[in-house]
Amino acid sequence: MVINEQTINANAYVLGITKETVIQSLYKLFYNAVVNNVVDTHSPARTKWWYPAWPDVEIDNSGSYPIGIINSPEIEWNKFTFTKKTITASVDIDIYVTKQKQLDSLSDQIWNAVENYRPTLRNIQVRFVKLEGSATDHIVRDKITVHAKTMTFTCTFNFISSITGNGTNIARQGRQLTSDSTIN
Repeated sequence: MVINEQTINANAYVLGITKETVIQSLYKLFYNAVVNNVVDTHSPARTKWWYPAWPDVEIDNSGSYPIGIINSPEIEWNKFTFTKKTITASVDIDIYVTKQKQLDSLSDQIWNAVENYRPTLRNIQVRFVKLEGSATDHIVRDKITVHAKTMTFTCTFNFISSITGNGTNIARQGRQLTSDSTIN
């Protein structure tokens, strides 16, 4: 079995989020919450099964499972106030297993890991974290049945808009807005 060794460092810590690194930072936060707190109790010998994308793994035997994929966040910017914007993000976490009971166990652990990570997220202004929904399916591959679940988590992050005036980009740090300033 060949496993793609390209994964994220689960011990990396995110000190804060900026609008310049919001996708990377949100990804690391969810990755850390899940990878550090979700254990596959049915296949404890497999220590590496979380990936940032579909791995290069032979998937036609039950020993290749579980496979967990934490997808990159999808984000949407919206105006929040005159000087602030809010980002609404959604993160899909996919799980593929060969036993339905294992799927339910991992789903509970993922939900619990994200729920217990709320104080850390709140400390860096990531708010309204919730499980938006989930979807399950199963696929028959040769002689095995693969059970799949996608869990979609959403959250928001508010930030101060950039302010441009006379063609220059300045950070909003207590400065007065002028009539020729525009909010980006």
